[in-house]
Amino acid sequence: MKIKWVDNTHALGIFSSESAEMCLLTALHALSICHPLLKARALADGSKKAQGKAIRRAEFIQPVKERPRTDCAVARRMVTRALGIQGRGRVQRY
Repeated sequence: MKIKWVDNTHALGIFSSESAEMCLLTALHALSICHPLLKARALADGSKKAQGKAIRRAEFIQPVKERPRTDCAVARRMVTRALGIQGRGRVQRY
């Protein structure tokens, strides 16, 4: 989900999905949220200021790009670099 603040009390939330059907289900789920500090509604039912911002910032309304898939090798490489380990268990000296 991507959030763009309109003002101090209004924000636009953009949800993305691989298919139009999943996008619709996600939108319906988001609109059904009941919380005392949150009021969710469709953009068509939103404030004029929010609608104007959405129109002016059309590139913002594009779906969020999916995060690339990772595997164990990528995770292991990231962890070993963060810990300063080189090669097969050798610790980097400072």
